[in-house]
Amino acid sequence: IGCPRLDTLSASREGASEATLGITWHWDAYLCPETRSAWPAWKGMVRAIASVWPGPVLGHGHPRIFSTLAPHYEKAGIEPVPDADDFLGRVDLLTFDNTSLGYEAASLGIPVVALNAPWYRREVSHGLRFWDLVPGPELDPTGDGLGRVLQNLTTSQQVSYSRAAVTAQADMAREMSAGELQQAQ
Repeated sequence: IGCPRLDTLSASREGASEATLGITWHWDAYLCPETRSAWPAWKGMVRAIASVWPGPVLGHGHPRIFSTLAPHYEKAGIEPVPDADDFLGRVDLLTFDNTSLGYEAASLGIPVVALNAPWYRREVSHGLRFWDLVPGPELDPTGDGLGRVLQNLTTSQQVSYSRAAVTAQADMAREMSAGELQQAQ
C-alpha cells in the first residue's frame, strides 16, 4: 500500500505447524474518539481469546501503550512482542483496533479482523478504518464477541476478499485526487 518499510517484511510462514494469532492496539490519542485505543473495551476478553486459540498468541501495541499491555499479555499467557516488524513477521492472523498495523498486515496478505470500541462513532466517516475501507471483518466487544472473533479469523475467503478490495481501492486512491476518488465510489 505504498509503505517502503513493508518491502523488507514477508508474511510467508510456510511450514508453521500452528497458526499464530497477533493482537495489537493503538494508544489513546485523544484527538477524537476514533483515535483512542479499543483496549479498554476488549481487555477482559484477551485472556479468553488466548485460552481458546489453538496456537501461539503474540501481543503488541503502539510504543506509547506497550508497557501497559505487556503485563496483561504475560498474565494471559500471551508473548509480548514490542517490535512491530518482528511482530508482523511472526503472525498468521491479526486482530487490531485503529492502528496502522492492521493495514500493513493486510497488505502483506495476513488476514485481519478490526476490533471496534463503543466510543467509535458510526455516523462519522474519516475514510479508511472509519468506515470506508476496513481490510477485514469488524467486531464489537458486545454479545458473542469472542466466538465471532474466532469464527471470523477462520473465514479466510471472506477476509481475503475484503483485503483484496481494500488494497485495490488504496492503490486507486494513490493515483487519484480526493474528488476523483469520491466520484469513483
